[in-house]
Amino acid sequence: MSNSFKDFCCQQNDAQKADEQFVGVKFEGGKPQIFFPYGCFFDIETVPDEELRETFSNLMGALSDQNLIEDAENSNYASTMEFEAKLDFPFQEFFFVLDYYLSFGLYHETEKVYKQGVHGKINWSRTIKRIQPQVCETENGSDIVYLDLISSYTTQNKNQLVTLIHEFCVAQAQRLIGPLYNIEQSVEPTLEFDYELFSTVLNEKCSKTFNDRKLRLFNAMQVIVEFLHGNSVNGTLSEFCFGVTSFAPIWEKMLDRIFGNLRKGEKKEAYNPHCGWLVGGREKSADDKKFAMRPDSIMWQGENIFIIDAKFYTNGNLPTSSSISKQMVYAEFAEQKGFASGEAIYNVFLLPYCHDADDDHAILRFVEPTTKAQTGPYMMRFLGTASGDWLDGSKPYHKIVGVQLDVKSVMRNYRRNEIAQYALAEKVKENCWTQSSLVQSVQKRINKN
Repeated sequence: MSNSFKDFCCQQNDAQKADEQFVGVKFEGGKPQIFFPYGCFFDIETVPDEELRETFSNLMGALSDQNLIEDAENSNYASTMEFEAKLDFPFQEFFFVLDYYLSFGLYHETEKVYKQGVHGKINWSRTIKRIQPQVCETENGSDIVYLDLISSYTTQNKNQLVTLIHEFCVAQAQRLIGPLYNIEQSVEPTLEFDYELFSTVLNEKCSKTFNDRKLRLFNAMQVIVEFLHGNSVNGTLSEFCFGVTSFAPIWEKMLDRIFGNLRKGEKKEAYNPHCGWLVGGREKSADDKKFAMRPDSIMWQGENIFIIDAKFYTNGNLPTSSSISKQMVYAEFAEQKGFASGEAIYNVFLLPYCHDADDDHAILRFVEPTTKAQTGPYMMRFLGTASGDWLDGSKPYHKIVGVQLDVKSVMRNYRRNEIAQYALAEKVKENCWTQSSLVQSVQKRINKN
């Protein structure tokens, strides 16, 4: 295939707003275009195809994680923006149909038939269970004789409709997503699209199939048929996509999975501050559902608690005063409620960046022991600290430590990671007590007065 994988790729950059940009795959005129999130690559033109394909695979894995998407849709971040998961295009089903074809070829239905009489190999188990034997007297005594035998033979199903439907689905998969995997169009469908016929055959096969792999294939084909029926015009798909309108809520939820670590029996809602009015002796909530005050993640390390806010900021943007003030409130609330002493509460901002081999001196790297579930390295680095001039810096949470995380390493594995939690805690504590110029200037003004 003449096109390189890079020809299908583009990404968010510092000149664009990350919270307004689509991430995923768009198909326009039947041709795919991949939109990577900010922080995956410095210069996509210099990235080898192998690395692009690996990152694409990780991105598709995240976007296909239904639990992750549902959590993102219900997140506080998503409620403050026009977030939409556009996942109607059955990408994983197309991929499975194509992968099955590459592994086993076109599906050919065969079935084992059992009949009385010798038509093939005798099945003694079925014969003994189902046939009444005859007792014959001989010179040596009595013998048990089976006059009827059950034999089995394999017959090619004359009805090749399932094979032809699989052929049709493979052809569509090769046309739509084949270019992303360097797969040329090699299968031409024998049948034209016939929704009623395809759907009837596949529904019947699904109801009578108990083999997991076959059932997964039939279900995938059924989903593809339903999608084509609802989205094609004159048998042709024009424009559609598989992705999200903003990556920020996905980022927030991936980091919560890695670093979220509540104590046994706790619920995150316990850390949410609430506001209210008392008017005429009656209480009325002042909480705004769209801008509710609730931390993104709570991470416990021993007796220390880390209150985390995930920000998918680009173009050198940093959290502003509203976000900084919220973090201070979360920490003060945790102290006031007695979750921990003020000296054991830490504030953290987590932001994206793209790891460069040239800045290894600034990177904290950690790798899990070699196991079948090895996650590989996460990349993180200290960014800076944020504070407010109304606080004296006497408690660790008076300073919010900014830490950047490499986007590719997060997408690679976003399961809970205790090593990552420990590493983040150490990085935050290491940089928390360093006096910032802002705090120093505040202290100087206090001293003068």
